[in-house]
Amino acid sequence: MLGRKRIDQVDSYKYIGLDFKGNMSLNLFKGRLAEKAKKTMGISWTMGIRSGFLSVKAAIKIWQILVRPRLEYGCQIWGGTPWRKAELIQRNMGRRILGARTNPNNEVVYGELGWWPLTARRGMLRLRYWQKLLSMDATRLTRILYS
Repeated sequence: MLGRKRIDQVDSYKYIGLDFKGNMSLNLFKGRLAEKAKKTMGISWTMGIRSGFLSVKAAIKIWQILVRPRLEYGCQIWGGTPWRKAELIQRNMGRRILGARTNPNNEVVYGELGWWPLTARRGMLRLRYWQKLLSMDATRLTRILYS
């Protein structure tokens, strides 16, 4: 008989970039996403947004391609709850892009840049994912699990 293997008990488990905890809390995962987004936002800030060499349109593209995906990773699974820290990161980036020295109203930032709040975007992404699931073949495991 082979020796028995011991199974270690852990507080959290990382799978496909998502951190799972026993109490189903997403704080660790969201904190990691927010830190990555802040670092990427800082890097993008030095790409010409701060100095004014980039147009507003180019700065928005940088946000959409480099920073926002960090805040939306896996949101089809976890995105049903508000996430204040991510909204603050988005508004901070918007203020930087607009060159706002003072703190304008949040709706002004969103309206000027044509952005949605991240909560609304996550809702849209979740609906798109659900539509994708429903259009899958009925024998696919993913569809069976979600149905």
